[in-house]
Amino acid sequence: MLFVLLAASICAIVRYWDYIPGTVRLDYMGHARGTGWSTNRYYKSGGPMGKAYYRAGELMETVWYKPDGSIVASSKFQHDGKNISYDLREDGSVAGKYEFKDFLRGGRHEYLADGPFTYFWPDGSVERIQEYREGQPVTLPPAKDQQAP
Repeated sequence: MLFVLLAASICAIVRYWDYIPGTVRLDYMGHARGTGWSTNRYYKSGGPMGKAYYRAGELMETVWYKPDGSIVASSKFQHDGKNISYDLREDGSVAGKYEFKDFLRGGRHEYLADGPFTYFWPDGSVERIQEYREGQPVTLPPAKDQQAP
C-alpha cells in the first residue's frame, strides 16, 4: 500500500512539475517552461529591466522597471485579447510601446508584436508608428496626401 502511494505521488509530481512555483526555466530557444518569475533583461548596472511571471510556460504577467527599481508599468496577460509591452532604454525611458499576442506554434507559445508599435524619441515624443502582424512589420500604403499625382 505504501509503495502504491509513493508511486502515485511521484507520478503526480512528474506530471504537474511545470505547475509547481519556482520551477520556471528557459529552454535553449528562450521559451519558458515551468512556473515562477523570470528576469528577461537587465540594465548594465545589474538591476532588472523586465520580469515575467509564467504558469506552466504560459505568460501571466509582466513588470518593467526603471534603473532605480521603481516600476515603469505592469500588465496581466490576456490570452485572447490585446496586450501591451515596452522596450526601455538604459536610462529607464520608454523607447517603444507595442501590442502583442500569443501565437501557439508547434506546441509552444510565441509572444509576437501584432498591432501598432510606437517608437519614442528620448524626450518622450513620438518618433513613428509601425504596424506589425505576427512579429513582422507591415508596409502600409502612403497616406493620400503623400501619394504622387
